[in-house]
Amino acid sequence: MRSSLRVGLAALALAACANNHVTPRDGDGGRADAAAPALDAGEEPARDAGPGTLDASADAGPPRACTEGCGVLERCVEGLCAPYPACAGDGSCPDDAVCQRRMCLPRGVDLDGDGRAPPDDCFEGDPAIFPGATETCNGLDDDCDGMLDEALSRTCSTACGTGTETCAAGAWGGCTARAPTAETCNGMDDDCDGRTDEDLARACSTACGAGTETCAAGSFGACSARTPSAETCNGVDDDCDGMVDELLTRPCSTACGAGSETCSAGAWGGCTAPPVGVETCNLVDDDCNGTCDDAPAGCRVPVHRSYHAGRDEHFYTTSRTEAACCGFSVELYDFYHLYRSAAPGLVAFYRCLLSSGYHFYTASATCEGSPGAIVEGTMGYLAPSPTCGSTPLYRLVRGNNHFYTTSAPERDHAIGLGYTSEGIAGHVWTRP
Repeated sequence: MRSSLRVGLAALALAACANNHVTPRDGDGGRADAAAPALDAGEEPARDAGPGTLDASADAGPPRACTEGCGVLERCVEGLCAPYPACAGDGSCPDDAVCQRRMCLPRGVDLDGDGRAPPDDCFEGDPAIFPGATETCNGLDDDCDGMLDEALSRTCSTACGTGTETCAAGAWGGCTARAPTAETCNGMDDDCDGRTDEDLARACSTACGAGTETCAAGSFGACSARTPSAETCNGVDDDCDGMVDELLTRPCSTACGAGSETCSAGAWGGCTAPPVGVETCNLVDDDCNGTCDDAPAGCRVPVHRSYHAGRDEHFYTTSRTEAACCGFSVELYDFYHLYRSAAPGLVAFYRCLLSSGYHFYTASATCEGSPGAIVEGTMGYLAPSPTCGSTPLYRLVRGNNHFYTTSAPERDHAIGLGYTSEGIAGHVWTRP
């Protein structure tokens, strides 16, 4: 019973397909493969053609009777709609067929009703594609000349003016009219609103902080932020480096010398010049007045010089009374001065009594080892080398007479009188 029904249906389908005429179903009569590019003869599209225009490789779905209506690229086989035989390129179809759209389509048969048949029709199955058709912007070779969307252009416009645009890959684009862009600082009307460089400002900054700058005539103007300047002593961060009055110094001086002072909190101070001190007895000009150890109370004691003609002896003492005693005649009061007290850089000056009964004066605490000599006491303190305005104390001897003088001419005169120079006893001072 089932076999008989199938034979009956096939007979009806053969009657419907006798003239190779296919009745389109809903959706079959429209343009097939509209998005597919133009293909050379024998070249196959890369996608299915859709219902009613199936390529040989397409899934046709379940079989249907020819009486239901077959697609443009279908034929009636034993009462059922079926695609044309598949092909694999030129030469794979019989002579009466053309390999197109992966199928062997009947040569010279206009299946889609556009008046042109394969192989002249380059895309059988779409009645809008045939030689001589008007090329449109759709990504297809409408006129079968081997080119897609060729030489297609049209007028276009933007807010900035008119131009032309061309078709490429089925879409209009590339309008040559200038497109409005965001306004930039360039002296042009970028956004085509009839104004140039309008309302353009931008943030700016300096080391001192943030500000703004405004565009005018194509360039941004000065930043409103404060500009760094040279640091001055004012309690302000002039150069905006995060520090105030940094590294600011200037020369300064006192009576004792030169130095430098530093700016702090907007004021100069801390002069490094030697400070002016209070004068003390230390071989230093503490108050820097040009005179060493001129303390109000005095630092030195005077030494007086006497002479005993009968003994041919010169005598030196810090006592005025002793200077005029015992047959001695005072030659010079305050002849020279010694320091009253010890201080760094000074040595004691001793008065020695020799075994002969005569005196001599030395910095040696042992009277220079003279036999029988004794130290009568310390007269004061002198310097072993020049210091603090001192002068040499020359030492000479003639017999038992030890002679001391601060005068080089007197020394030389004494040598002429028979005295022998013993060098310098030390350095003493001519004033208190």
